[in-house]
Amino acid sequence: MSEFHFAEPVWLWLLLVPFPVAWWLGRTEGEVDNERVRQYADAGLLAYLLGREGPRRGAKWRQFARWSAVWVLLVVALAGPRWDYVDVRSMRTKADVVVLLDISRSMNTRDVVPSRLIQARHEVEDLVEHAEGLRVGLIAFASIPHVLSPVTEDLESVRWMLPAIQADMVDLSGSRLKEALNVAGRMLPRGQSQEERVRAVLVISDGDFQEQGLAEAAAELARQGIHVYTLGVGTRGGGLVVDAQGAPVTDGRGELVRSRLDELQLKEIAQAGGGRYLEAEAGSADTDAFLAELVAQAGGQEEGEQWARVWQERFWIPLGVAMLLMVPWLARVRLFRRSVT
Repeated sequence: MSEFHFAEPVWLWLLLVPFPVAWWLGRTEGEVDNERVRQYADAGLLAYLLGREGPRRGAKWRQFARWSAVWVLLVVALAGPRWDYVDVRSMRTKADVVVLLDISRSMNTRDVVPSRLIQARHEVEDLVEHAEGLRVGLIAFASIPHVLSPVTEDLESVRWMLPAIQADMVDLSGSRLKEALNVAGRMLPRGQSQEERVRAVLVISDGDFQEQGLAEAAAELARQGIHVYTLGVGTRGGGLVVDAQGAPVTDGRGELVRSRLDELQLKEIAQAGGGRYLEAEAGSADTDAFLAELVAQAGGQEEGEQWARVWQERFWIPLGVAMLLMVPWLARVRLFRRSVT
């Protein structure tokens, strides 16, 4: 199907730019008022020297015409011409997920750039961006869990609060996951309307836990039909733990505190919870793998109520023509540089 239009028509206002440029070029072709310029050569030759008569004048306007053509094509490309489209129905994943985001001091470690906590926030952002039909709740935990968002379909509200999540939100040090798992279980009750929805908990952490019984707590959730997944943030080599100001943290003996990614503990928690351990990486491959697990558990995706119109973008056509028109000019620039050197 074809309905020609521009994606960003506001750029088309730039098509007016060649008109004032042409006016300025025409005005500068007037009589020379500078006495010193008029004394430079005979009046009959001066116009040719200044490019206001003869071949040079015609070349100047031909150059302006070529520049105008390139300008128009680039503006049209910026405006985003498009035609031909297909209507695609959205697909929904029938699942509820509570994200447990570790905000303990060890998450300030900068063995990943810029820090573990910032990467963990990016992981949550990737999740809500790619989760069509998913309902998400968010808990930030350290010594105690803080429910930042109940399980909701309003994923934008979850996204908006992510930049404000910092490790200094908690006063007490430590990273205790067991109570956070219990709170997540209470946020995912199984009611009559929940029979066909997958329920899962995603723990995003470096695994630097000092408490016992975490595997048992995850197994208890699995018995309730809640799968526990873990997403490890950090490196095996680890790094120094720093505070909110970037200063290294010391223990009671005055020694620098180091933290390493504890993959073994995170794997044990995921295995006991009937889920899977994933390693955080750049891009959205890890969260995509997690969503694929949920889709498989839900028996596939169902068609949503919303339709999306996918347009065929044609900006490359005027852009390609503009690049062809610029080839002679670029060739002259290259020859000029060779002659100078």
